[in-house]
Amino acid sequence: MKITILGWYGSETIGDRAIMAGILHLFSCDTEKIDVHLGSIQPHLSNRSVYEDLPFLKEITNNKLNTVDVFYSLSLAELKKNISNSDLVLIGGGPFLDSNMMFMLKYAFEYAKKRGVKTSIMGCGFETLYKEKFKKCSGNLVELSDVSIFRDESSVERVMQFVKQDVERPKGLIDPAFFAAQFFRNMQTNACKNEHIAVNLRHLFIEEKEGLGRFTINECLSVVNTLADLNQDLPVRLIPMHTYFYGGDDRVIENRIAMMSDKPNVVVQNKPLSLKETMDVYYNSLICVGMRFHAVVLQTTVNGKNYIMDYTDSKTGKISNLLRQLNLVEKYKDRYVHCENAHEMSFNANVEKVILDDALLNRYKEQYLEGIRKLLK
Repeated sequence: MKITILGWYGSETIGDRAIMAGILHLFSCDTEKIDVHLGSIQPHLSNRSVYEDLPFLKEITNNKLNTVDVFYSLSLAELKKNISNSDLVLIGGGPFLDSNMMFMLKYAFEYAKKRGVKTSIMGCGFETLYKEKFKKCSGNLVELSDVSIFRDESSVERVMQFVKQDVERPKGLIDPAFFAAQFFRNMQTNACKNEHIAVNLRHLFIEEKEGLGRFTINECLSVVNTLADLNQDLPVRLIPMHTYFYGGDDRVIENRIAMMSDKPNVVVQNKPLSLKETMDVYYNSLICVGMRFHAVVLQTTVNGKNYIMDYTDSKTGKISNLLRQLNLVEKYKDRYVHCENAHEMSFNANVEKVILDDALLNRYKEQYLEGIRKLLK
């Protein structure tokens, strides 16, 4: 099967890379051979990501992945050529947002329809759109999609406000990155090594002063110093989920906090890690702390002794939605802190491991596969 994957690639995070791995794993369950045309707004970055992740992508697809060719998605000629040579055009995760990139996605779906190529939205999120033109565009994308699966039911509720045609209601399942993390976890043969404490902090969502609705740099510094004192024999590794200037390089804030800290065991992972290497770091951590959404996804799945720092809305944001989806609200009540009450967070090196049930993930997986089988008909 030849698939054109579009989205926010070219500014991808480890989370975006996990989404693509999860999607390819799902398709490999029902296809014999997969060729990917990956549309990117900055192909040099995506080429590097593919190079780093290709061994794991081969592994997670049981060697059914044949090729991943990166093209410049903002080139009309390249976009049309790759769509014409595909069986499916897929928006592979990421949010619907106020960006002119949304119109590229709409054009791609419209062109695919003219060429008789199937279309799908898979694993996308929908939070808040402010401009009417982007609200309308989001509804158009659902109307043009043969199969639409969002990462949670909240996203479905919101996007359906802007769908004007009579279409099949999208499914609200879980983020496809869960399936990449589940695959990684289930292939491990050794127990967790407890060789470090892993922390992800998100640049651009940490402020200088209080009262701005986000974590402050001093609150984050306090978290890091507390963790460093928790076990002084272990390094506290600050792990970026994004290492590119476009979209906010996490290493900027992580290096700043490391320099502010007086703890000798605080270190920053400045060399970029692949998707598999990042999951390995989380898997072998005594405990994990995550701020980015996909840091929470990966840490919850592969480690289970993790704490959550939530900068999104505490009632309707993507992280609180995730905990409700997976029935984890009660289990994480003492391991979750919102930016409004960051001072309340405390840590325990012997925190109980939460096992994310394979049966639950597999139920979501089967619902994804139902949609994929519809596309394969």
